[in-house]
Amino acid sequence: MNKKILIGACPYGTYNTGDDAILQGIINGFGAYTHAMEVCTYKHPLMRAYLSDKIDTTFTNISFKSHFFFQHYQKGQYQIHSKVSWLSGYNQQINKGFFRNKDLFIAGGGTLLSDLPIHLAGTLALARKSQIPTITFGIGMDEVQPHEALLEELSYLEYIYVRDPNTKNRLIKNGIDASKIQVSFDPALLSVINQHNYTPPTQIEASKKEIVVALCLSSERDIKSDIHIEHAANMIRNLQKRYQIKVLLIPINTRPGFDIAYMKPLRKLANTIAITTDNCSIEQIGNIIKQCHVCISSRLHLTILSAAVGVPFIGVHRNQKIADFASLYQAKCFEHTALDSEDFLAHFSHLINNHQNESSAIRQLTEEYQQIQQATIKQIAAKYLT
Repeated sequence: MNKKILIGACPYGTYNTGDDAILQGIINGFGAYTHAMEVCTYKHPLMRAYLSDKIDTTFTNISFKSHFFFQHYQKGQYQIHSKVSWLSGYNQQINKGFFRNKDLFIAGGGTLLSDLPIHLAGTLALARKSQIPTITFGIGMDEVQPHEALLEELSYLEYIYVRDPNTKNRLIKNGIDASKIQVSFDPALLSVINQHNYTPPTQIEASKKEIVVALCLSSERDIKSDIHIEHAANMIRNLQKRYQIKVLLIPINTRPGFDIAYMKPLRKLANTIAITTDNCSIEQIGNIIKQCHVCISSRLHLTILSAAVGVPFIGVHRNQKIADFASLYQAKCFEHTALDSEDFLAHFSHLINNHQNESSAIRQLTEEYQQIQQATIKQIAAKYLT
């Protein structure tokens, strides 16, 4: 099967475990249907080495190449750019080389307008001008008004695969044809598919067994706050009064050490341990989460990895994408300032007291979503890769 896939449009290789999990899921899902994969990484040679260590390249024909798609990326959450300035003749000439001799371009993962600002429109435009078949796969969308350039490029696509029904509805409200939008769920659900043999712990007797909690608070500038850390510390103290508890601080970094540095004050609390995942593969992070009974996170992809291995999770509301994913599992989200509330403590106790049932329900839903993903990938492969 001499077919080649190009994967890009998401800033792979920027020390973000969420993006790593998205990429691993796409590789796991599409690997059996292609002769070779080329992954566009952020423009820095160290990023290629980072991904080579982080990603399981069981499918040996995978290469990581730096590109220029993000060289004009401007920092700032939810920043909407007025024009795709890098669609100059010079950059088009350079970037078209990445599309040459490819059978499918997958613009994979991420959240429109927050994780993936308007530079996605530039990437899709280059793919269109290079006449390469293009799909989005597993993208999300916040409740932000899309830029017209992005809507225009999305309208050219034959199929748009999104990660949840809420994203589909938002695109429809913004004029995208409903018939071309399909829910394929987040690619990261396929990132730890070798964890399918995970067996949840037996019913927990809280007075006799240590409760292990995974906790991640995002160090992104739009949400970083000493007040949030204070509420999280109170939450841990409240849980310690009721349970024999151990808290694992798990970073989902955008830069090495940032999340752990932000959560540093929590390390002073008893039985609170910082876990460094900088050098862990996605599979290894999945194994760490499997040790936990509950995951609490304001990072989307820690909750997704938790769901992938059947661990009950509680979302900490940072933006709409956390709530969107939680809704797929009928899971709850809390504001940072409610982490030390009675409502939070009651919900945590419910998850512990009903842990086996909660875990089994999550695993059942995950298997259902994975089956839909795999069937969708098979359809995509039949159309573009045969």
